[in-house]
Amino acid sequence: MEEFRKIEVVLLPTEEGDLWFYKDNKDVLLTGLTVSKSSNINSQHLYFLSDDKIEVGDWCLLDHNVGVSTGYSILKCLESNIKEGEYLFQDKDGNKFTTGRCSKIIATTDSSLGLVKPSQQFIRKYAEAYNEGKPITHTMVMYEDKFTRNEEIYVDANNCKGNYSTHSKQLKLNPRDNTIIINKLKDSWNREEVIDLLHRMSKLAVLKPSLTEGMFNNWIQENL
Repeated sequence: MEEFRKIEVVLLPTEEGDLWFYKDNKDVLLTGLTVSKSSNINSQHLYFLSDDKIEVGDWCLLDHNVGVSTGYSILKCLESNIKEGEYLFQDKDGNKFTTGRCSKIIATTDSSLGLVKPSQQFIRKYAEAYNEGKPITHTMVMYEDKFTRNEEIYVDANNCKGNYSTHSKQLKLNPRDNTIIINKLKDSWNREEVIDLLHRMSKLAVLKPSLTEGMFNNWIQENL
């Protein structure tokens, strides 16, 4: 079954990228430029971040904007469960350390990571929204079922006759260009959709009578 999940989108500086800022033109975001890096141009990359479980081999983003620290690091997970909630990572310079404050990168314009990309159409829309003063910070990305049996992967349980060892979700890609499928973040609901949301919320309240404010806020982030 297919479903859309809310994913964070961040734009970060890099040595080279698919997006550029012109510092001398009120930070207007341009796309598709083939220019050399100069003092007037800041190259940028888009990163799509999720709270999916981090596995060995995943690329992650560590935000250093905590306290007096600033900046970010792109890290690769080398080992999980070093201790509860912590992983062993390695940065692009080969430095290794443990931390638990990372977000999994599921897609990016950064080709060096070997991950899937957003479409050129989304890149153009992102730049347009940014230049209008309405930067896209979250979007909806499509996932599909992933069933595994004897190391073979299926997207339909019927294809493996219901006999599978694991079931999870994976990104669904556009077959035309192998990019992630993105839908605009929903910001309005009709009456039937509101009723459905209320029913789902009431079921959660029954299953978890000690529902905390944090759990409620997480439900809102996942469903609205």
